[in-house]
Amino acid sequence: MPAHPSSSSPLPLDGITVFDVSQGVAGPYCGLLLALNGAQVTKVEPPEGDWLRQLGQRVGDHSPHSWYLNRAKRSITLDLRSEDGRREAADLASASDVVLASFRPGVIERLGLHHEALARRRPELVHCLISGYGQKGGMAQRPAVDGVLQAFCGFMDINATADGTPRTFPYFAVDMLAGLYAYQAVLGALIRRWRFGGGAKLEVSLMEAAASFLGPRLLEIARAGGTPPALFSSPNGAFRAQDGWFLVAVTTQAQFVLVCEALEAHDVAADTRFASRQLRIDNRQALDALLAQRFARLDCADCERRFAAVGAMGATVSAAAQLLMHEQMRAVGAVLSGATPSGPLPLASIPGADPALQQCAAPVLATR
Repeated sequence: MPAHPSSSSPLPLDGITVFDVSQGVAGPYCGLLLALNGAQVTKVEPPEGDWLRQLGQRVGDHSPHSWYLNRAKRSITLDLRSEDGRREAADLASASDVVLASFRPGVIERLGLHHEALARRRPELVHCLISGYGQKGGMAQRPAVDGVLQAFCGFMDINATADGTPRTFPYFAVDMLAGLYAYQAVLGALIRRWRFGGGAKLEVSLMEAAASFLGPRLLEIARAGGTPPALFSSPNGAFRAQDGWFLVAVTTQAQFVLVCEALEAHDVAADTRFASRQLRIDNRQALDALLAQRFARLDCADCERRFAAVGAMGATVSAAAQLLMHEQMRAVGAVLSGATPSGPLPLASIPGADPALQQCAAPVLATR
């Protein structure tokens, strides 16, 4: 199998062709992960382009999200509202190894891109359909975006403020999770095809992706009779330092003692009110108040040095923009430079993916 032209060695998916007729985040993210492992991904867009191209600032004819998610692909435009466009799409899809789509139930059948029609022409096709709520059930036809699923699946409840006000995580978290699960499912189907033959029809919904990600927490809530269980441990959270916030993470009593050692709070470590995990949880307000006094005397750099010296777990709460500049990220090669139409921009690397392919450009919207 030949090496991918942008890589110095063969990649796992060299020779695999992907027909990606999805838009937005989840499907394109799955397609990106396939492309960065060597697959030849053709992104199919309507004549006006994927709607994600318009969402936010401009990077050429992309938004930053669109540019990041559609690197290392080629783009073609097809008008699936026309008979000619649908016929060409079906021909291209049935000649591919993998088809990615993101339509509500019924739409893909009207387009002639459903698995049964394509598999008659290519039985070994791996077909992955991504949706909001799944392909059946009373909610299958409902439109869904990331924020809606964060509300429906409990993300906002888990992320509520101290007074109980629900909050979304301000990013496409569920979409990205669905893309990851779709990628995992496609890889599994390809491995099965190589070992045993045959194609696959895969269905991945944002709802199932969110629920799977929350699986351990949902199991815990179920075990507690549906009510949110108590904290795992205490202290766990951010404390105000002189110049910012510092997060403390403690699970065991030994880790709690190390935090107290870092803060020179030996009296707190010896306090019988905090002598076990359960006592620390029961008395967390008193414990937090005592630790807050210590943190208020230090700046974040002091906290970092003290925690590192004794092996306690904690970190300065940093702005997201600082991550790409952090020396540890650069030490492990987690930041790449992307040559974009807006000039060089730093890229968060995807673990395990080919670095050369990650620096490939996203395609300009094709015209016909």
